[in-house]
Amino acid sequence: MAQVNYARCLANTLVEEGGYVNHPQDPGGPTMRGVIQKVYDQYRSDHRLARQSVKFITEGELQAIYRTGYWDPIKGDRWPKGPDQIAFDIAVNSGPGRVRPLMAKALSTPASTSIDTLVKYADGANDRIALCKKACANRASFYRSLGTYKTFGKGWMRRNARIEAISIKMCTEDERLSQKETKDLIKKEENSARKKAQRNKKAAVTTGGGGAVAGGGTASQVETFDWTSFLIIGFLVVGVALAMAVFIYNWQNNLQRMRAFAALASDLLETGLTAVFTKLQGGDDNGQTDRTTV
Repeated sequence: MAQVNYARCLANTLVEEGGYVNHPQDPGGPTMRGVIQKVYDQYRSDHRLARQSVKFITEGELQAIYRTGYWDPIKGDRWPKGPDQIAFDIAVNSGPGRVRPLMAKALSTPASTSIDTLVKYADGANDRIALCKKACANRASFYRSLGTYKTFGKGWMRRNARIEAISIKMCTEDERLSQKETKDLIKKEENSARKKAQRNKKAAVTTGGGGAVAGGGTASQVETFDWTSFLIIGFLVVGVALAMAVFIYNWQNNLQRMRAFAALASDLLETGLTAVFTKLQGGDDNGQTDRTTV
């Protein structure tokens, strides 16, 4: 199990969280380094401390909240290396309750499956890299289903792609692949994502051209149509629009994945984390965000 991986997982997640933000469309409200005001209020109340703005959260409080509020509830110490990073980042970004359905789907088990059972299945998975890819694909679909996707979607997809790439790197470390095997695998994922992005971009452009044809027509032609014709054209236009939306989504998703794997190949995804990682390992006993919590 990956008991020593907590500090690294937290350091990677903190990269995505930034400082204090209070975006009007963020359901989490005021947020400081990923901790929302509601969670901070509960923490302060539980410790019999006066409530205050989350912007004043201390390092000790921050680490305690991440450990007890996100890592421990999802049994972070028991997940295998790689899937633990994904499960933890999901918990932080969308709430611990979102981990079960997304990871259960990746493991082909019912959404009601307990965390303990999911951990057991993940630890026994024959292909943890495939598990990480499925989990992140499920997460991307979840993001797209949210009403705030238009506002935060680009950042979510970039975050998801980065966490996917890092989790796969962790899997290669845990499986002790050689440097060459790891390099080849990462390059393969980058090329695959690039090809998918190119394919979906081309499909979006082609479909868009077809939509223009379907919705076109001169005034005299339109006047000769009956209502059935109008309805048929309407359905065609709607269908084209929906198809375009899917192609564009897949294009952007794979574009972000391609960039993440390219950065991973260049050893750029976990750069600048040494100080954060060291601080987290040492501990501290002094007592535009993007929440997807619903």
